[in-house]
Amino acid sequence: MEREDFKEILMLGETTGNDTLDALIEQKAIIEEAIETIGQLLRDPDINPSIRQQAESYWLAHIDAALGSDRYIGGSMVTMEETLMEIYDDVHTGPDNGSFDESVAPRSIVDVYVKKQSR
Repeated sequence: MEREDFKEILMLGETTGNDTLDALIEQKAIIEEAIETIGQLLRDPDINPSIRQQAESYWLAHIDAALGSDRYIGGSMVTMEETLMEIYDDVHTGPDNGSFDESVAPRSIVDVYVKKQSR
């Protein structure tokens, strides 16, 4: 499925036919709404504009990008939106068994940290 097609499903609020996927999409919308609220709160006149700019340029931008927006920093390696599209495709076309090669999967930061500590 193309990103634009999936964005249309998200914008129209259509159900996908999968309760788990629908719940994940709903949670994404809640997080996006929270990001908007946080952005508005940061514009409070009592907040130093440089602090607001720092928040908007760093952590708020990272959260937004991880969800699938390229509004701030162009996107993250794998966004929540891309994950939702993959789930949607699996639900409607069946999983692509064998496409995930665990031997080349990136390790989590926890795995890297534990390995460094054990040296």
